[in-house]
Amino acid sequence: MQTLVAFQAYLAEKYAAKTTKMYWGDVRELSLYLKPKKLQEISSHDLQQWIGSLVSPAGKGIERKTVNRKVSAIITYFLWLQGLGAITADPTMVLNNTRIQSPLPDYLYENEIEILTKEASHDPRMYLLVLLFLDTGIKSNELFLLTRAHVDTSDPYNPELWIKHSGKHTKKDRKVALPARFTAVYSEYLDSIGNFIFRPSEVPMTQG
Repeated sequence: MQTLVAFQAYLAEKYAAKTTKMYWGDVRELSLYLKPKKLQEISSHDLQQWIGSLVSPAGKGIERKTVNRKVSAIITYFLWLQGLGAITADPTMVLNNTRIQSPLPDYLYENEIEILTKEASHDPRMYLLVLLFLDTGIKSNELFLLTRAHVDTSDPYNPELWIKHSGKHTKKDRKVALPARFTAVYSEYLDSIGNFIFRPSEVPMTQG
């Protein structure tokens, strides 16, 4: 606990304010968990037990992404301590290979895709939505930014979609080839929309 003020100053010199606040909070959380121990007494086992308490359904059950951030925070903390000479051994050495990985996404089988597209084909809007998700892998926040200008059907047999971002996210810009069937569905839907192709209120979203 006595090192937290100096650690916060160190973070402020290297990281943005938001990261500084989160990293400092993560290390403070660890310090409360290990309160009876001195720095030199903290072991890799102690840190692994703390991480286990974060991910355990019986404990806090924190999301993987948040836990990985906390691991990054304590790695930064102990490297800082080692650089100062406050500790001689870094107990986080074993943590680099124990980051919690997000599970691979579930995939639809071919027969499931056929059922989905068949059911969606009765509604042009829903059918277009399904085709975009299946054929482009577009994210929902990208979907709501699509305008007519992003769709190129000048060659009806080889339509294309521009997925564009702004600011620092422009590196995610990409052009995606679409199947020929997209052109007919898009043309049928086109008369009922404005400049933006979809609006959040028009798109049913489910959790999962």
